[in-house]
Amino acid sequence: MLAVKDATSSIPVVFLAGATGSWTGVAGLPRPGGNLTGITFQAELEPKYLQILKELIPNLTRVALIRAVSDNNPNANQVADAAAGSLGLKLFVVGLTGPEDLAKGFGRIVTEKSQALVAAPSGLLYAYRRQFVEFAAANRLPTIYGLREVVVDGGLRG
Repeated sequence: MLAVKDATSSIPVVFLAGATGSWTGVAGLPRPGGNLTGITFQAELEPKYLQILKELIPNLTRVALIRAVSDNNPNANQVADAAAGSLGLKLFVVGLTGPEDLAKGFGRIVTEKSQALVAAPSGLLYAYRRQFVEFAAANRLPTIYGLREVVVDGGLRG
């Protein structure tokens, strides 16, 4: 993304699920400014996911956030922790490097006694969305999914 941004300031650039956000030169998601716009899978959305969960479950205190490590903004954990703290939430971040980490990650969410789950958008979530849905349903975890396809595949069942 930075190479494209540095190559032109006049040609409109639309990115899709790229490494975007303020840490790559986009001024801000609501009004990106300049010639860049698009869709992000980045941590800038995670505070909003936490806020929505807290509004839906006012007595919520423990939340797990599961995300692909490769999609991380360098400040992702700090952003999520700050948002959680401002909402009175204890946050457990579970980083996944690949599908082999799913069972261990799901186990940690159970061990930490999380009351809700944020499944951040990623290629990993997309590819293994049925496993995420089955885990959340089996553990009766209210979950916010970062991809609509997860809901289409049963993410709203209880």
